[in-house]
Amino acid sequence: FIMLIPMLALALLAVIGGYIQTPWFGTFLGEWLVEGNEALLGASHSEGPVWIMLMAVLVSLAGIYLAYMIYVKKKLSREWLVKENSEVYRILENKYYIDEIYHFTAGYAIKGFSIFLSYIERFIVGGLVSTVTSSIEGLGKIGSKLQTGQVQQYGMIAFLGLAVLLVIFAVTGGYLR
Repeated sequence: FIMLIPMLALALLAVIGGYIQTPWFGTFLGEWLVEGNEALLGASHSEGPVWIMLMAVLVSLAGIYLAYMIYVKKKLSREWLVKENSEVYRILENKYYIDEIYHFTAGYAIKGFSIFLSYIERFIVGGLVSTVTSSIEGLGKIGSKLQTGQVQQYGMIAFLGLAVLLVIFAVTGGYLR
């Protein structure tokens, strides 16, 4: 009983939404949505046959009537309906096997793709991070060995670097090629 009001509201909105854009009520919504965007539609436009809409309405009304006769009026037995139409009942009870189909198709595809991405993250991304970290640690160890605290050594290295630059500029005419 708790869900009665929300279900009635959804049913009413579904009926109203179903009649929008039908030949009986005109195409005002479609024209309003397309206004100014005719080029996006292309040159072709097709409408489905009216009998498909009528058949869908008739089937849904038959289902509503059948549920009314079983659960409200209690003139039909649910067990009789299950016994007479066991295959149809099994298909409907299992919701057309949509969950099972989804589980075996999309579920396994997503799981496989996730495993693939896990390997990429673990070995490529993680390996790259480990390589960069190890390289920086190694350069830090080399740099720490160069820093002896002897100012004379630092001056000598700076002087040698300046001498090398002067030789390069003298040989190349002041610019590097």
